[in-house]
Order: sequence, then structure tokens, then C-alpha cells
Amino acid sequence: MNIEHLEKYTLFNQDPIYEFKNPHHSLIKRDLIEFIYNDWENEQHRVHKYSDDTFVAKDPINGKVVHPVVKNNIKECNFDFFERTHDVPLIANLFDFIHKCMYNVQINLNREFCETHRFNTKYAAWYHITNNHGYHDFHMHAGTLSAFYVVQGDPNHAETKNGTFMFRDFDEPKRTDDPFCNYKLDNFDRHHIPIQNEGSLCIFPGWVNHQALPYNGKEDRIIFAINTHISDVIDR
Repeated sequence: MNIEHLEKYTLFNQDPIYEFKNPHHSLIKRDLIEFIYNDWENEQHRVHKYSDDTFVAKDPINGKVVHPVVKNNIKECNFDFFERTHDVPLIANLFDFIHKCMYNVQINLNREFCETHRFNTKYAAWYHITNNHGYHDFHMHAGTLSAFYVVQGDPNHAETKNGTFMFRDFDEPKRTDDPFCNYKLDNFDRHHIPIQNEGSLCIFPGWVNHQALPYNGKEDRIIFAINTHISDVIDR
């Protein structure tokens, strides 16, 4: 699967984010959506029903419900989506695209390590289906690369902020009356909204605070969320 060129941006504390576009998304979108809805028929019985309209994943190791208080009107599958669907060509091809993009980012961040070591990138991946004011409030992850892939959303989200994914810096500059210490308050933006059209993939450090704003629409907002960790590291 082809990868369109990498776009890199720098966030608040010099944290990088990377944006990609799947050039074949329009060809697989309907099949992806149908597959996800069919998968949910079984998956809803594996996850935790937190409320009538909020279904939350369970931690695969300890069985605990994963951060339900920051989620509303979300149908969230467990974090083993790629593992249990790897033999489905549709999903395998999408995973191949995401994995190649992830390796592209890894090389960009630390080429020397990639060239001198062999390693496996493990993926925790799941989908979110949201509507009716569904949202995922601000949260962050441990020291890992994370990502989201937009299957379906509001094409006008940049103007409407409907279901928009955004980053936020909570280290707000201190307010002061000192005329020599208020320079950071001028033109300081604590938010960043990445590109998130259908077929967009955004890769970022998971420790940067991020959220998805409330969404309402005729069709559901559907995204894949991904966390990674590195294992089986050996010298080349």
C-alpha cells in the first residue's frame, strides 16, 4: 500500500506529530464501516457496559474497565482488534499501511536505533463509534507512540468542531502584571487541531494531552485508536 508523504509538525513542548493520508481510503471506507458494525455485534458482549450508551474496553491483563469517566456515548471495542482480525484481508491491508507509517515515524525520530537494532512494534488498537454528544475527554498515555485513523467523521469539523480531535498544553503561562514576564501570553495557543479528514492517520507521543470533542451527526463518527510499545529488542 502506498504512503503519501509524511508531514511533521512541532507542538507546544517540541513534541512532534506526524500526519499521513491513506490514498485508498475511499475504496475501502464502506467495507470498513460494514466490518466494524458487524464486529460490534459480538464485541459489545466482551466490553463493559458503563451506561446505556457507553461501552468501555477492559484491560486485557487485569480485566479493569479502562477510564470510563472520560467517555460518553462511545461504543469502544477491546484493545486487541488487530490481533483478532489479522487474517481478514481488508484489515490486514489497513494494518500494513499503519505499520509502514509508524516505521516511517520511528526512523524519523531515531534512525540510528532503527538501523542498529531489530525490534517488534506491538499494537493495542481499537475502534470508537460515537454519536449523540459522544466524546472522549482529555487524557494521556505512558511513554509510547499513539495514533488515530479516521474512518468516518464530519467533513466540516474544522469549522463546526463536531467530534474534532485536538491536543492541549495544560502548562499555561503564568499570568503576571510584570511587563517583562508576560511575553508568553501574546499569541500563545494552547490547542492544536491536526488534519483529520477521512483516511487521515495522525501519529503522536501519547503523553501529549488529547481529546475528541462531542459529536452529533446523521452518520456515526468512527475512528481507530492505537497505542504502541517496543519489544524483543536485539542488536543487528
